[in-house]
Amino acid sequence: MATETLTSTTAWQAPSGVRSVEVKCWGGGGGSRHAGGGGDWGGGGGGAYSLTTAVTVIPGVIYTATVGEGGTGADPGNPGGDTSFDSAATAMAKGGGGSNSSTGASGGASGSSVGDTKYSGGSGGNGISGNGGGGGGGSATTSAVGGNGGNASGGTGGAGGAGEGAGGAGGNDGAGGNPGVAPGGGGGGSGANYASAAGAAGQIILTYEVTTGGSGPIFV
Repeated sequence: MATETLTSTTAWQAPSGVRSVEVKCWGGGGGSRHAGGGGDWGGGGGGAYSLTTAVTVIPGVIYTATVGEGGTGADPGNPGGDTSFDSAATAMAKGGGGSNSSTGASGGASGSSVGDTKYSGGSGGNGISGNGGGGGGGSATTSAVGGNGGNASGGTGGAGGAGEGAGGAGGNDGAGGNPGVAPGGGGGGSGANYASAAGAAGQIILTYEVTTGGSGPIFV
């Protein structure tokens, strides 16, 4: 059994003897919004997870493995990119939302993802105007939804949500948010008048068995 972990978009060529692959996808985490005018912002959402147990491939053929980038911190924060293998209709995990207010952004939705098993990313926590920023949402794990980012408490930023990739902690009053952790953690919201933070890129894990002989799809 062989496993490959892809952390950036790749033209993947099916090896000789490989006719089926298991595909695990994590969407990119969303970024948080720049602070301005005393405002503090919610955290970005974590990326979703999807598992597709058997994708038929042809040895020697090249397939596009698209790894969703983390959303950049901006005004508003940018969403994380979707992650897919071959096409979005074959295997896909949604990226987390970017924050645009003191309310944390939604995590990547399992219902909008494609696969046999799917979990949503955690939502970002809420910021408090003129004080701390909300924590970023964690990306989904292989068995559960991602943890939501913590809400700010006065001038203290919220904690990042737990997940396959943790969300970044929200900035305290007068401090920037922290970036999300790969794969797919959402960026922490900024404290008053400080910079936003980016979400983390997603990833793809491919697992397959190399076989000899036979013509049908084989996966163990």
